[in-house]
Amino acid sequence: ILRALGELTDRPAPEDLASRAATAWSCTGCGGCGTLCLLHNPVTETIWAARRDAHAAGLAPPSVAAFREGFDARLQRLPRPEGLSEVPAGDGRTVFVPGCSMVARETDAVTPGAHAVAALTGGARVLTDVCCGAPLLDAGDEEGFLRAARRFLDAVGDADDLVLADAGCAHTLRTAYAQRGLFPARWRRAEHVSELAARNLHRLRAVRDPRAVIVH
Repeated sequence: ILRALGELTDRPAPEDLASRAATAWSCTGCGGCGTLCLLHNPVTETIWAARRDAHAAGLAPPSVAAFREGFDARLQRLPRPEGLSEVPAGDGRTVFVPGCSMVARETDAVTPGAHAVAALTGGARVLTDVCCGAPLLDAGDEEGFLRAARRFLDAVGDADDLVLADAGCAHTLRTAYAQRGLFPARWRRAEHVSELAARNLHRLRAVRDPRAVIVH
């Protein structure tokens, strides 16, 4: 971490800028440094801010640039889970967002998850073709993240409650959206499915038959 910070704060030769900037993408955002730092320095936040600055300056690694350029196309190729039309939508004030990663990698789990959320909320509208923008934020693409966030907000519409299957999505809405003034005042909750379940433990029952369990 100290080497990374050193490389980000000194003044390298112009031909070394790109290789030095690439250090900012070594951070995974796990938060381990913040846990260990007795001074409570915002190490992760500092490195990610440097990542955004480097991206804005055109110094992002080629792999990051390629990811950003192909992001919208990947969203358009997301599979459409079967059976979603049978999920009760209720009054439309609750939205279930499985997240683009779950839709892409755990497609078969989306519809059962949507039915579970609808049962606990009285009905939920399901959004499978939008992204909160977290991958772009992680990549350092602030402008791309803001565009994705606005598309997400348009898709959510006038809903009051959001239930998210991806903890990364929930974190992004609560922190990144809130920090940028994008968290609508009308939203009562933007919670992970585990939090929804925790609030409704009295309505859940133990499953006796062994079956596959999806943890996302």
